[in-house]
Amino acid sequence: MLAGPDYTTDPCPRMHDNVHGLLTDTSDEGRRRLAWELREYRDRCRP
Repeated sequence: MLAGPDYTTDPCPRMHDNVHGLLTDTSDEGRRRLAWELREYRDRCRP
């Protein structure tokens, strides 16, 4: 399988985009998802 020019195996850029996209979601589900994404981002992408 060939990947496109922007393909990466690093999940951090996608996770960063997910966090940014959830910042304006003020629903309960949105807040829970944001908290989960922030934990994952911190655990996987921050030294």
